[in-house]
Amino acid sequence: MTASDTKWSIVIAEHGFVFAGRISREADMIVIREGYNVRRWSLVHKDGLGGLAKRGPQEKVGGADNDIMDPITTTRIHVLAMVGIFECPNVEVWDTWHASKTTTTPPTPKKTKKK
Repeated sequence: MTASDTKWSIVIAEHGFVFAGRISREADMIVIREGYNVRRWSLVHKDGLGGLAKRGPQEKVGGADNDIMDPITTTRIHVLAMVGIFECPNVEVWDTWHASKTTTTPPTPKKTKKK
């Protein structure tokens, strides 16, 4: 199973850790691929993590309207350390947002001075 075969979900783990990504289960572990640590979700929408799951990440300039999500490498969480899962029904929004975060612009080559 590849990461693109799995749906986007938000995973709540012990000690207040919240992750978003494509999840699968391997034995006693929940595996999060193409994931993010959800550091803060929008305070303006007042819809909590369930709202984040439905609407997808929001990024507006400044203020409490931004969802802050930091990229993570493939992460494994034991099923006993997991508190809950929100499925993200709007996969297209999450895919588009993720693609915007993983697309990089190649560096511009430095010009060298001729002698």
